[in-house]
Amino acid sequence: MQRIALALLLSALPGYHAQLYFTASSTLIPDSSSQVWTMPTNGDVDAMELVVDIPKPNEDLGAFTGAVACGDVYYGIWAVVFQAVGVFGVNITTGSLIFKEETELHFQVLECAPGGFIGAATSVAGDGAIYMASYDAATKNTSVISKFPSNLIFGSFDNAFVFSEDGTELWSALPQEKGNPVLTIMSTSTGEITDQREFPSARDGSPYVVFPGTVPGVTQGSAFVQNINNEKILRWSNFTIPAGVTTDISISSGADVSAYMYSSSQPLALCGGDTAYSFFESDTLVDDFFDVPVIGGISAFNKATGVLLWKTSLPQLKNKKWGALACV
Repeated sequence: MQRIALALLLSALPGYHAQLYFTASSTLIPDSSSQVWTMPTNGDVDAMELVVDIPKPNEDLGAFTGAVACGDVYYGIWAVVFQAVGVFGVNITTGSLIFKEETELHFQVLECAPGGFIGAATSVAGDGAIYMASYDAATKNTSVISKFPSNLIFGSFDNAFVFSEDGTELWSALPQEKGNPVLTIMSTSTGEITDQREFPSARDGSPYVVFPGTVPGVTQGSAFVQNINNEKILRWSNFTIPAGVTTDISISSGADVSAYMYSSSQPLALCGGDTAYSFFESDTLVDDFFDVPVIGGISAFNKATGVLLWKTSLPQLKNKKWGALACV
């Protein structure tokens, strides 16, 4: 809620463009630092600026999932494969690293909250548990707010979790052990599930992102991943939650939006209004370690229609990979 209120206040200033923040994580430890960068939300890559350079011993970020900018603090999630997970905070006004700490849960997406943030998180114990949890930036404590039903499965798409614009709800679109994917709406204040229903069929693909709405019966935006001839296709879909009933979400599939919206595990960034921001994958560059495409740039699109607004390539920095997109 703090993030949206600040965005609306600043947007009223003449000539103001909101800012995107993202991390260039080092892939050469310990010989290369990680960095946090910023760019206006109008897509002007020539206006990119370095916020902070993070040298050792904190350079090993691996920040390739969620992030959020709350006032003058940019929070990101870091992970060292098979070793540890945690969060970090950067003061974007002074350009300084505030903290980097391990956490008991692996956060996936974040939303501003008093004193820190709340987020969707998964267990590091390998038991498949999914939680909504909070993090206190002062005490560095993680607190579980609620646990998701055990039949739901985290399918590695972090965009399956999206907070409502006012921060009062966490929407998730997750596969389950048996049956069709499930939409779950959870209150961020109580952790209670306020609505839950299945999507009509798995033939539409796996849910990639579902944008929260406010009025039942009104068509909303979403995207589903389909496997066609062993190739992942991200297809824009309009879906409607019927009013007054608990079954049969209707879906109508539309255009292929893979070229500017698909980023695998990289969550979208929202900062109020109708625009969503996303990383997109490179057509030509592949990660040497994981053998998957690297992030090629950032796009902006209308979250109700999926229509592309702009798309810009990011410079490929030596020994670094892009991730942890946020805006304010």
